[in-house]
Amino acid sequence: MKKYMLFIVICLLLTFALINSMNNALTMDTVSKNESVLYEYNEGISYKAYTNKMIDTYIMVSALYLDFKSNTLLPNTDKHPLYVKAKNHFTPYKNHPFIKDFSKYVNYHGQGYIEFKLDRNKAMAATLKNDINKSISVDSHKINFDSIEASPTVTIVKGSIDSIFDLAKEQISGEMFRVDELDLSLIVNGTSYECTGADMSTNMDGMKFEYSFPPLPDTLKSLNFELKSFKANEKVEKNINLRKGVTDTIVNLINKKIVINRVYEKDHETLVTFTSTDDILLSPVTLIVDGKDVSLKNTTTNTREKLSDGTISHTRTMHFPAKGNNLKLYISKIYYTKNYDKKINIPLH
Repeated sequence: MKKYMLFIVICLLLTFALINSMNNALTMDTVSKNESVLYEYNEGISYKAYTNKMIDTYIMVSALYLDFKSNTLLPNTDKHPLYVKAKNHFTPYKNHPFIKDFSKYVNYHGQGYIEFKLDRNKAMAATLKNDINKSISVDSHKINFDSIEASPTVTIVKGSIDSIFDLAKEQISGEMFRVDELDLSLIVNGTSYECTGADMSTNMDGMKFEYSFPPLPDTLKSLNFELKSFKANEKVEKNINLRKGVTDTIVNLINKKIVINRVYEKDHETLVTFTSTDDILLSPVTLIVDGKDVSLKNTTTNTREKLSDGTISHTRTMHFPAKGNNLKLYISKIYYTKNYDKKINIPLH
């Protein structure tokens, strides 16, 4: 596992180093309107480097071919402990026939400059571009799948959550619902493709998402989305009256059950023990002690228990550095995960 994690870190570092060296070496004339093109210049085109196993492999093989001696690719190699470890780990593979015959892909010029070319037509051509315009209802909200575009290197799915009108209504009513993460899979010919990258944003146009998946096969028989679950947060802004010595008080927050097991004092602190499902997080929380706001010091885990329905019950204790007689717990937001397991068919035309 340590070797695997080290390889991932090295690949990311090498990717950033390569991008920086390419940007510094080139003179930008115009910015392309194509979002996949970083710069266009007299000698050619510099493409954005997406997280891609082929690109990561190219960089690592180049490093092996150059014996990790490249001020452009790996600056200060001998001084950086991480590079030293990477070199020691991967050097045994440098005599592989593929690496020895890698000269046609590398232009060294004594400075470790790597020439990296892409066929623009092959890299950018869309093999599938469809408007989807379908949605999945989740409680009182809608997850809209707007479009899918596939190229030989990546498949991009774009969509939105609710609409600008829904966001406006939230502002007026004081409510707030935000999706933090979608557990979304692309089912291709019956095989599940896991997400390789995701971006979510909220602006004046509403909540938007863009998910990346591996490229599609040449033969495409069926295509579906599967929404397994989503992580969201909602504003609750609720004050809960607490009484020391009272046990198992039930509180409902947006249909989520919270049990206040116990409120008691220990040393110079007031402790609040509560139980909920494991996915629930209350944050930020404040204890109002005799009219004064006291910030949460820390939270400790008491127990986790798997229930008969498969959910995990999690008991935690919140520590507040104050003591008093009149206690109120103020909860600003609740974070939670909701399972759905819904599918949506994508037309192939």
